[in-house]
Amino acid sequence: MQWKRMLSSSGTALLGMVMLFTMFLAYGTVANRFYRVITIDGNSMVPTFYYGDQVVVLPPKPDLPPGTIVLLSVNNRLVTHRLLGYQNGVPITQGDANQTPDDFASTRVQVVGVYWFHIPKIGYISLFVQQLATGLRR
Repeated sequence: MQWKRMLSSSGTALLGMVMLFTMFLAYGTVANRFYRVITIDGNSMVPTFYYGDQVVVLPPKPDLPPGTIVLLSVNNRLVTHRLLGYQNGVPITQGDANQTPDDFASTRVQVVGVYWFHIPKIGYISLFVQQLATGLRR
């Protein structure tokens, strides 16, 4: 009888943790000042990140060191790449899988986040929902 209560309380605790984790991810997908959750939808950061990974980023601090993984806003599109340094105040970045640095010379680039941690493959859920939503709009 006692093991049933232990299983029941363990199941409740596990369900609670899953719900908290889900709320954490969901909150990160809406605009807030604490953190942001994005889903990787390309392969430019392989082997660091793969398609379908979710990355949690924090607001950037000034004077980021080279090697930092950053979230960039490039012409209203989000790009996650590694910071190589700065040239005339403009961040120079490159995807880990790319052979050359990004050519953002004629575009507006802004660092909007800094890598905190990532969760492999869990982003497939949000990518699937986005594809469904896109299909319904057509």
